[in-house]
Amino acid sequence: MKKLWFEFIYEDFYCYKNKNEKFQRVMHNPRRLFSKTEGIKKIQGKIYHIFTIIGPTKHRDNYCDSE
Repeated sequence: MKKLWFEFIYEDFYCYKNKNEKFQRVMHNPRRLFSKTEGIKKIQGKIYHIFTIIGPTKHRDNYCDSE
């Protein structure tokens, strides 16, 4: 499982490898994205909150260690 940092800046959705990274891995325009909360899952003894980002061509499940 990879740890990523998500951030909204103005009208765009950015994804970084860590909180201090200067260059984004991925940038999306949120007008074409939808999110869906999937619930809670326990993985290796840790509790994660699951949400899905749904784009025009694919969707990706994301796990957060905090709400």
